[in-house]
Order: sequence, then C-alpha cells, then structure tokens
Amino acid sequence: MSTDRSRSVGSPRARAAGGPPRASNPSRSCPRRVSTCGRPAIPCRSMELHCRWMEQFSGVARRSRGRAGLIDFVTYPEHGVHTCAVGRRVRSVVLIAPGRTDPPPGGSAVPDGSMRSSPAAGRPADREQSVDEIAITGTDLDIAGVFAVSRSVAGAVLADAGRANIEASWRFAIDEATRRPLYGRSTGVGANRTVPVTGDRTAHALDLLRSHATSAGAPRSADRVRAMLVIRLNQLAAGGSGAGPGLADGLVGMLRADALPVVREWGSIGTGDLSALATTALTLLGELPTVDGRTLPPVPFEGPDGLAFISSNAATLADAALGTTELLVLARACLGIAALTFAAVDGNAEAFAPAVRQATPFPGVGVVCASMRRLVGEGDARPPARIQDPFGLRALPQVMGPVLDALSGANAVLVRMINAPSENPVLLPPTDTAPGQVAHHGAFYASYLQSALDGLNLAVAQSGQLVMARLATLIEPAFTGLAPFLSDGTPGASGVMVCEYVAASALGELRAAAQPAGLQTVTLSRGVEEDASFASLAASATRRMAGPLRTLLAAELVAAVRAHRMRAASVTGPVGELLEVCAALPAATEDRDLTEDLRIAEELLPSIARLVPLTG
Repeated sequence: MSTDRSRSVGSPRARAAGGPPRASNPSRSCPRRVSTCGRPAIPCRSMELHCRWMEQFSGVARRSRGRAGLIDFVTYPEHGVHTCAVGRRVRSVVLIAPGRTDPPPGGSAVPDGSMRSSPAAGRPADREQSVDEIAITGTDLDIAGVFAVSRSVAGAVLADAGRANIEASWRFAIDEATRRPLYGRSTGVGANRTVPVTGDRTAHALDLLRSHATSAGAPRSADRVRAMLVIRLNQLAAGGSGAGPGLADGLVGMLRADALPVVREWGSIGTGDLSALATTALTLLGELPTVDGRTLPPVPFEGPDGLAFISSNAATLADAALGTTELLVLARACLGIAALTFAAVDGNAEAFAPAVRQATPFPGVGVVCASMRRLVGEGDARPPARIQDPFGLRALPQVMGPVLDALSGANAVLVRMINAPSENPVLLPPTDTAPGQVAHHGAFYASYLQSALDGLNLAVAQSGQLVMARLATLIEPAFTGLAPFLSDGTPGASGVMVCEYVAASALGELRAAAQPAGLQTVTLSRGVEEDASFASLAASATRRMAGPLRTLLAAELVAAVRAHRMRAASVTGPVGELLEVCAALPAATEDRDLTEDLRIAEELLPSIARLVPLTG
C-alpha cells in the first residue's frame, strides 16, 4: 500500500523493535475532497479528521471524535486563521496562510495547562497507544503537522512522492558532480570554498559534521527537537538537497523510536542551523548518543550527504512554529479576559462597532471587533459608564488586530520555508517541463522569517502594555466602584496590589524579548560571510514571549474575576460562561499570598481561549 496516505501504526516501542505497522482502517479516511462551500479541501492527515469549511466566516465548524479527544474547529478564512481545540487532554491551534481556502487536517497539539516546555514536553500520558502518521511529501507540511509530531500526537512516514523527490535530486547531484564544482562536495565550506577536496570525500564529510557539531548551552526540549526533525525530513523530501535517502529514513526512524539527538541551545545565527543538524547527523551515524543514552545503528552515508543534510534552518523554523502557535492561544485568551474586564467596568462597546472596521481597515481589527461584539454584546449587558473608555479597552482592536495579522503573516512565511528545498547549493532534477538546475545561493539567509517574527514580537509586546492598562483600570475605584486594589475594604489593605507589580515585571521581560533581532549583525569565516539574519534569535524570542505574556494575562484574570465577584451582579451570556470557567480561582478577598491564584489563572488560559471565537 502506498505511504502517501496517513495510516495508523503500532506503538513506538513496537516500531522501534521493527514490528510491522498496523493496517489502515479505510473507514477512517476522509470521505470528502470538496468542502460544503465549494472550495477544494485536502485529504486528512494528522488525525484523519475532517471538518466543514464554513461560508461567511462561521464559528465552530464540526465536532469529531479523534484519538486525542473531542475536537472543535473554528475557522476564519479571510484572516487566515484555523483553530482547533482538542478535548480535555490537549488544546490545539493551526494557522493558515493568507488566501488559503482549504483547512489543514487534524490539529496541532498544545498541552493543557501552562503549556510550558520541558525535556519531556508533549509526551502523551500513555506512549504505548498507537498514533497516526503524517505522510511527508515535501510539499504540504503545515504547522498542524509540525505540532502534532512535536507532541507525539502523530508520527511521520516518508511518502512515495517524497522519496521519489529525494532520489531524483540525489541522482542528479551525482551526475552534476562529474560536470562542475559543487560547494561542499568538491570544495571546503565557508572561507575554504576555494579549497578543493581531495582524497576520501566521505571521510572529509564526516570531519565536516564533527567540526560543525560544536555547540553550547542547555539541551533543547524534546518537543523542539521533534519539530526540527520533521521539518528537516520534509525539506529533504522537497527534492533539492542532493542527499541520499538514508538520512531521510534515519529521521523517520528517530521519530518513530523517539530516539532524539542532544541538540544544544546556541550555535545558530540565522544562516543555517549547522550545529543542531550536524549533531543530528552524527547521532544518526552512531557517533553521538541520543538523549536517553542509546547508540543508533549507522544509516547509509556518503560524502556528499554531509553539507547537504546540515544546510537548513530547520531548528529555527521549529522554534518559530511552536512559538507562534502558543501565541495564538494566548491571543484568544487575551480577548476573553479583556471581555471580563470590559464587563467589570461597564465598558462602552462602541469601540468594537462595525464602523471601527472601516475606520481601521485591516483584517485583524475586524476579527477583534467581531469577536468582542459576540463576547460582550450578548446577555445582560449594562449601559456604558463612559462616553469612551481608557485605551486598554478602547484601543483593543488596534493593538490586538496587529497581533493576529502578524501571526498570520509569520505563518505564511513558515509554511513556505518548511516546504522549500533551501539547501545550498540547490540541486533541482529535471522534470517533464523543466531542465535540471543547480544554483549556489543565499536562501539560508532567513531574513523573511526574521522580519516576520520581529514584527510579531513587537506587536505582542505592545499588547502587553494594554494588559497593564486594563489591570490599572480594575484596581481603580473610579471605574469599578469597589475598594482600591479590589481589597476587602479593610483600611490600608493591599488586595491585588502586588499583582500589578508582578505583571509589570513580566512586561519588562516581554519588552526585552521583543528587541528586533534584525538589528544584529556579525562578520565570520575570514570575512566571507559578512552578515547574518539572526532569525534564530527572533524565533527563540517568539517562543520565550509566551511565558511573561501568560503571567500578564493571569494577573488581569485574577483581578477581573475578583471584581465580578465583589460586584455580585448577575452575568449571563459569553461573559457568564467565561466566569464559570474561572470557578477554580479562590474567592477569599482578605490580604494573602496570591501566587497560587496566578498559577491557577495561567492554567485556565487554554480553557478561556477555547471560548473565544475568531470570526470576522
């Protein structure tokens, strides 16, 4: 049976031991190839689920039972956002590139709770359960698939089409190497590009991997490494590296056995993740141990495979994919918490009126306005207390809109780069319509990604300031009619005062992480490489921003819920549902340590996000 379609496979342990894959269940394949609105759909892969693509930006599209649990799909085609929330065990989110009209299959798995990474992040409670596998073709891997693999919700299998692409480029490279010099094959690398390689080229390639595996810092978490591996596998399957199929098969085996390389934090400057991928290659060759101390049997390796394998930004793309996905979860939670604050201070909903979309004609603004109208415009809405609110509420569309637009733009860049043969040199074999092509180039210089992530990071940092502004509104009696700092009324009581300080500390961290990586520069390798994109720094910052943003949102949530409880007003509709989700927050208002309250609030963020529609 062709491997181009997703299939159910045995447990990771059985596969690692060489056991045969479990047969496919035809009844689980996608029954449709065209959505109900007439737009083309693609076959389901990650968890072989399907959903209806709704016209006019409708909300929940379909519920379907999958292995990971109950899944809700929410779509917003114009803005390019597709979100998916999975059951109680995991939450998931998918971004779609602008203009794409087909929903990606399955969903990306984001763990419930705080969503923090750890060395074992994302492993299901029962690793012995069978998982689905994504067919890697080199053309259609999306962030949903990357996340599913990173969290061990799905594995990866090299599709027939992907293998054909690899083998065609491999044969073409062998032929071209007899006709002309090729960088890294017949020459050294970097400043050694003019030095011809003589003697045993396989030995030279091994020396190249050994030297380039040099790195420093703490080992990366398992989810980040898995994401890197599946992205690199897909790039190889795009068919431009000239590497042989042995390394690609080795990556598939690594993921199946969860035998991960020890990839350290530092070594990349946004011109190729050479250290991370050289370490991976040496692990595949049995020269370096896996994270858990295993030594893998060596995969087939030839001299040209050395540079061909490590010429990629796969580790940077992995960080960016994981970071942007989590930021979308938090962006949705931010809107839900802002709705709670709005209701607690009797805000003015004119800030979200349809006219605002015309006054600020950007897709993200339309999403925020429509979502906020659905959240605060239903139920027992009270008359507004002011002709216009402070910026924390009034400028919410103009600040959160850019966040959503930046997420969409970053996703578009990510999807293109994940599915591009970006190796240097690129070796594109001949096809029925085009001759073979060889090009030495600078596609490894990831400036598109760096620019997209820098813009996203700045937008997220700006949104953090509005969280602080809303928190300041909640502790002010002029807006709530309650005691200062939402205290219990005891003279001099602090209430949630220190939550504001904690939030300010987190905001400082958020701003520090948002410093543009594009301002960095460096000259290396005897002056031959006179600049760098530092996209790796931007991606690391994107991933790190989720931590302080969670703390900021948790502080606002603690204050907003306390304000509602102290007002003791009847609240129905979506805001009432949001309050019900927050029932786990302690109700006591006397002065006490609120550290546990903030922790609980952080754990509630995915549940709040699930109640927030992204509609336009």
